[in-house]
Amino acid sequence: MAASSFSRVKFSLYEQVRTTLKDRVPVVRCTKATLVHLSHTLEDMVLSERIPALLFTGFQESTYWRQETERYLELAEFTQQVCIFAGKALPAESNATQIHVVLEEGDPLRQEWFVVILSNKFSVVLCGQDNLTQTTEEALREFDSVWSFEPDVIDMVLDLVERIVSYYRPDRLAQLQEARQRFVTPNPDAALITRFTLELVRFQEQLRNQLYQSQKSERATLLALQQSEALYSSIFTHAPDSVFIVDVLPTGQFAYSLINPATERSTGYSSHQVTGISIDKIQGLPAELVAYLHSRFQACVEAGKDMSYEETISFQGKPRYFLTTLTPIRSDDGTIIKLLGVARDITDRKQAEDALAQSEERFRQVVASISSTIYVSYIPSDQYAWANLYVSPNIERLIGYPAEVFQENPTFWSSLVHPDDNLFNNHQARRLFNGEDVSVEYRVLHRDGYYVWIRSTARSHVDENLHGIMVYGVLDDVTAWRQAQAELASSEERFREMVASISHTLYVSQEDIEGNFRNLYVSPNVEQLCGYPAQRFMDNGKFWASLVHPDDHSSRELGWKQIREGKQSVFEYRVRHVDGRWVNIRSNTRVVVNHPSGTRTYYGVLEDVTERLRAEEALRVQAVLQTDLQKERELNRIKGNLMTMISHEFRTPLATILTSTELMERYFDRMEASGRAQRLLTIRSQVEHLREMLDDITAIIAGESGTLPFTPALVTAQPFFERLIEEARLNDHQKHHIVLDYNVQLEQLFIDPKLVRRIMLNLMSNAIKYSPPDTEIRCVITKEDHTLRFEVHDKGIGIPREDRPRLFQAFHRGSNIDQISGTGLGLRLTQDFVRLHGGEIHYQTEVNVGTTFIVLLPLQ
Repeated sequence: MAASSFSRVKFSLYEQVRTTLKDRVPVVRCTKATLVHLSHTLEDMVLSERIPALLFTGFQESTYWRQETERYLELAEFTQQVCIFAGKALPAESNATQIHVVLEEGDPLRQEWFVVILSNKFSVVLCGQDNLTQTTEEALREFDSVWSFEPDVIDMVLDLVERIVSYYRPDRLAQLQEARQRFVTPNPDAALITRFTLELVRFQEQLRNQLYQSQKSERATLLALQQSEALYSSIFTHAPDSVFIVDVLPTGQFAYSLINPATERSTGYSSHQVTGISIDKIQGLPAELVAYLHSRFQACVEAGKDMSYEETISFQGKPRYFLTTLTPIRSDDGTIIKLLGVARDITDRKQAEDALAQSEERFRQVVASISSTIYVSYIPSDQYAWANLYVSPNIERLIGYPAEVFQENPTFWSSLVHPDDNLFNNHQARRLFNGEDVSVEYRVLHRDGYYVWIRSTARSHVDENLHGIMVYGVLDDVTAWRQAQAELASSEERFREMVASISHTLYVSQEDIEGNFRNLYVSPNVEQLCGYPAQRFMDNGKFWASLVHPDDHSSRELGWKQIREGKQSVFEYRVRHVDGRWVNIRSNTRVVVNHPSGTRTYYGVLEDVTERLRAEEALRVQAVLQTDLQKERELNRIKGNLMTMISHEFRTPLATILTSTELMERYFDRMEASGRAQRLLTIRSQVEHLREMLDDITAIIAGESGTLPFTPALVTAQPFFERLIEEARLNDHQKHHIVLDYNVQLEQLFIDPKLVRRIMLNLMSNAIKYSPPDTEIRCVITKEDHTLRFEVHDKGIGIPREDRPRLFQAFHRGSNIDQISGTGLGLRLTQDFVRLHGGEIHYQTEVNVGTTFIVLLPLQ
């Protein structure tokens, strides 16, 4: 089937190449002598460098094979395959790497001359078609020729050559295809292209010499020269690499005499900008680049031989990487007059190499940063044996042996496996050999003598190119995990025992983003709580909510709202027991949100607090009774103190009133008007004093019973305080220097004027009562933020330290007051009046230095 198919599509290799290249490479007309020379030049590049390659050659006369026998035998010694195509019978194949093809009559290939070379250093196709014109000499037979170093063209030609071999020599096709797989079609090596170009230049010079030396062959030589120059121009113009010629000037400078289009593209300079001009005179070329180029060219001239080097050159601000080869060209006397240069732009390769190096470094860092051990192994198809291609270095942390041990000895790992676990290790190997993915756990002996639990997870991949199975695996130390599993099992058992021993009910529930609720765990003692078994709640996530008392649904939902917001919430509600009674439940729950799924997991404790609430209620009633009893006792104490105070404090005013009344009754007629008025004033002042004491007593009783009146109203601020200070001055009878320091920018205050009056007058009265005459008493009124602050400063006797804890207690008086009269109610009432305003009262005191009382009232 293959032969008949091929016979219907016999083709011209030249036409296929020409069609593929189209206008990319022009057709050059060459003589047979030129084609022979070019073929030899390409073959000599393989021979001189001993480059492993595939070589295909085709020609018209089989007699030429006998002339080239030595060359092809030498090529066959180190090349992978030499294929020879000819129109006549060839000598027998003398080497396994030779394939001889005798072309059939009428095969278009018999009209062609071609050479195809495939290697990892360079690849090329040269193809010419006989134009069948008459000629007097065989060497002058003309061929229309094309050539290419381009990988896509070469691959296409090799595919065609395989088709030819499959028809003529099907027995050798597989061998040829296998040999071809060992090579990739590369871009041409710069050094080899330089040699090829230089050989063309030398061939041109040789033809020119022949032109001058032999007039007999002038026509043939001139034609060959023209053909060579055309071919040279084609190669020079269409070469993918930068090709240039530099003239060595007598002045020691260098000037470009020729650059190809590839050079123009990579440097940005056109031919007319640089040719014929000393490099130090090229416009826009940086001085440092001029110096660099000069040093490179000068080094090649001084060395007198080929030089190759990699370099980085910036053109138009962009760095480019080049692999450059310089070759000296000498005159007849051996003087170097020119330098032939070929520069390959390897920027993409360098960037790829840098990226690969970075990738490899990242890979090493990743491998070093993870605790797992990574390995890559190979199992040949024809034998059951491992070969470890890579083992990450951290295996030494795993079992104490360096990675090199396992790469050198693939069976060493198996020797470390615990005898009881060999079955698992062998089971994994068998499954991997069958192309399955496997994860197993077994024990491996550490270098220090103890066993480590290993989890081996591996994936296998059949690699047809390598004729075997690649295994990619990860080894993890799971010793701690296995121990944790054992401890977890023990912990779970202890947890079950603990849950069974406590009265609280534990539960774990879960709610998805759609609001579906399910119980993951409910401890068995829920049955003691409400009479239903735990499984009832596991089967129905909404059953618990159905037991909640109707009046407690809202408070329970409020608690769950706080829980969903991420707050730990404690709330109480009632649930119906299976026997119909209501049980008081205390729920303490917190939530954990699983991101990004949004699932909520609730961990909660349920406690029966029915008995506790009953006890708390009893305690509350008892506390109320105790408070009432305490109030009753306090009232009784106050009443007792009041009776004592009344019997003591009322006695003197009443005696004074009685004495004044008796005097007026006896001596009224004989008293002068001023005397009668004085007696009446005394009676009036004592009555006022009694009334004030009665008001204080009434206020104390009202404060204890919680009925003290509080009636705030708007008052005009500054006049109100000025009147209070004036009243204090009248009561003092000018015995002290009373000063008002008012610093408030307020027109009105919202206060109870009666209570504030008593606050101010009580504090002013104490300052007057306990301060020596002629001392200053200062009242300072200010505003701080939203607070009214007034202070009363005196320079009196102060408050002893032992009296301060009871300062605001009713009927308490200081231990240093001597015979100064008083009821002990003023400061207690002042404190009550301040608290009714929501304010605070403080003091600062020092015995025999003075006292300051500070009152803070919030501004309403």
